[in-house]
Amino acid sequence: MERQEKTKAPAINPLLAGFICVVIVGFLSLLCVALVIQARTIEPAAEPVAKVPQQTDDEIAAETEKSRLKAITSEARDAENLEKLLTILHKGGITKATVDSVSISGPTATFRVSNSWHARHYQVRYQAAQNLYAIWQSAFGNEAVAMEITDRNGNEVGGFGFTGVWVQK
Repeated sequence: MERQEKTKAPAINPLLAGFICVVIVGFLSLLCVALVIQARTIEPAAEPVAKVPQQTDDEIAAETEKSRLKAITSEARDAENLEKLLTILHKGGITKATVDSVSISGPTATFRVSNSWHARHYQVRYQAAQNLYAIWQSAFGNEAVAMEITDRNGNEVGGFGFTGVWVQK
């Protein structure tokens, strides 16, 4: 019996294999680009354009007056809430020694504290912030409110956030 010799397949040069892969990828990329260009050149069916109604000067003036009245009402509500809050703060014994001023914008009260705030122990400041929040919330009608506590330079030193009442340590 004759032995048959197994022949090996010729080895492909790795550089040649890499070149073939690059050529194939390039060809496929060009094919994709051509398909995208062809898809973009097909025009969709035209849809009727709806006319946008034009506002008259009277309508624009009415809307402007309406938004102005809304802003005045909001400011009046803020002023009313501020008066309630200041009355409650005064009854609670919170004076200018602790809180220099309060400003209100919607449901957010910003308490500007005096310099003596920083000298107090953390726990005392934390409890004061909790009390300020409780007072503000009751003055606003126990609704969801926000609170910021800032120093005289406007740096935030406490407030009410996602984790509840907080003050800097």
